[in-house]
Amino acid sequence: MESSLGLRREAQRHAALARAGAGRSLRTSGALQSAIAAPLCRRSPKPRGSTGDSWKESRVPLDIPIVFDGRSPYSPAMRALRMLLLALALGLPMLPGQAASARLVKVLHHFMDQQGRIALNPSLYERDAYQVQLRTHPAERSGLRFDVQWKSRDADRVILKIELRGNRGKIPTTKIIEQPVRFRGLFSTWSRITLTGEEYQKFGELSAWRATLWDGNKQVAEQSSFLW
Repeated sequence: MESSLGLRREAQRHAALARAGAGRSLRTSGALQSAIAAPLCRRSPKPRGSTGDSWKESRVPLDIPIVFDGRSPYSPAMRALRMLLLALALGLPMLPGQAASARLVKVLHHFMDQQGRIALNPSLYERDAYQVQLRTHPAERSGLRFDVQWKSRDADRVILKIELRGNRGKIPTTKIIEQPVRFRGLFSTWSRITLTGEEYQKFGELSAWRATLWDGNKQVAEQSSFLW
């Protein structure tokens, strides 16, 4: 009887010690959390005229900025490879024997008057109105002028060729005019080619055209009218 009573008291003592240890652990954990959070908070100011328990201190979380590292995650070798690929994409000088890469952007054709003009004033409206005048009065014309906008990534010298189809009365006519042109712009350039004089009088009225760019014996760009 006495032994069982002693065992019961011993168990109660161990349980009391366990509860006390848990309480100390919880208090220690709460103190640790407060110690960690304290530097990250600021105290709210005490209002004027507040005394005693009418004001309770509160802590406001601080706004801590997050700064990202601006350094590139790529190694120097990787950055060099990216720059090489970018240079290849933008276009390096042509390899020997490779044809130039070019594109025709716009082709405009206009009648020229006896003074070689296509308009009396530098205005699109005036130009269109004067072109109507020359179209309806063939005697006032002296020729045809083609203004060609084109671009090239590789070569700055190509041959511009204009193939013409027309008629003189009921007789069909054809004509080819060409000349070397040079790329002078940053993104694109304009080139001009004309058909005048006796050659224009023999050709007659224009009905269709085709413009091409040539790099040596290889055609690198083409644009044609609807009726070609």
